[in-house]
Amino acid sequence: DFRRTIESQAVQAKPEKFWPLFQKKYPVTVIIGNMDPLSRKFFQRVNSSADWKLVFVKGTMVVFVKKGAHGLPDEADLYQSRLSSQSVSPEDVAALQDGYRKPRRIPWREWFDPPPFRVDDWETGITLMNLGYGGAGVKMLASGLKNGYVSLGNEVPAVLQRVDRRQLF
Repeated sequence: DFRRTIESQAVQAKPEKFWPLFQKKYPVTVIIGNMDPLSRKFFQRVNSSADWKLVFVKGTMVVFVKKGAHGLPDEADLYQSRLSSQSVSPEDVAALQDGYRKPRRIPWREWFDPPPFRVDDWETGITLMNLGYGGAGVKMLASGLKNGYVSLGNEVPAVLQRVDRRQLF
């Protein structure tokens, strides 16, 4: 309904103020959403909360489950801790820089009939970085470059600026 839509927009705009009120009114135990620029602050707040656990990220889609509300399989229960434990290696940074320095030349045949392009690796990497999992995000981007799924173009400097230099090495 319209009222709930307005309330959810308020939560996205100012999660520190409206999220506790929203939770009291609507006791949700699962959050499934698209992490876009409008909802980034909200998902960052949920991710930093001790009450919620990140269990899935694919592209910009994120899924959080309230701790203790559902019996999670071990794989989902350990997902967030595995993301936190990943650090950025010199090889990952080199792969990003290499992907930036080598512009991809597209033959004419590929221009008219391009191969499938997987955006998921790129979006997943950026989403992970926005949630504070810089190591996992950079690894996802580097993996996509290595497998030829991602073409970074001029966006690598912005990605490298997001990498916390303390995570290197």
